[in-house]
Amino acid sequence: MSAPITGLYASLLALLMLALIMPTIKNRRGLKIGIGDGGHRSLQQAVRIHGNTTEYIPTFLILLLLFEVNGGGKMFLYVAGTAFVVVRISHAIGLSKSIGVTAWRMLDVLGTIWIMLSLAVANLLRYFSAI
Repeated sequence: MSAPITGLYASLLALLMLALIMPTIKNRRGLKIGIGDGGHRSLQQAVRIHGNTTEYIPTFLILLLLFEVNGGGKMFLYVAGTAFVVVRISHAIGLSKSIGVTAWRMLDVLGTIWIMLSLAVANLLRYFSAI
C-alpha cells in the first residue's frame, strides 16, 4: 500500500499555516494586542495573510482526500496538491509585499479557484460515473 498522498499535502499546508501565524504572534507580542488588530496595519496584514490561507485549505484538503479515497489518479493528486501549495505560498508572499491588487495575487487567486474547481468537477465526474 502506498502512502496517502493527501497526508503529504495536509502536512505541507500545516507547516505553511504555522509559518504564516508567526508574524501575527510577533506583532501581537510587540504591540501587546491580544485580540483584534488595534488598528495597526502590520497586524492587520499578518492576520489576513494567515486567515486567507486558512480559509481555503480545509475545502481543498476535503476535495483532495475524496478524490484520493475514491480512486482518483495519483498524477492528478500530485499536480493539484503541488499547484495548490505553490499558489498559496505565492499568494502569501504577494500579500506580504502589498495589500493592494497585483497581477501576481490575481493569478494566485485564479489558480486557487481553478485547482479547487478542477477537484470538485473531478469528484462529481467520478460520482456520476459510478451510479
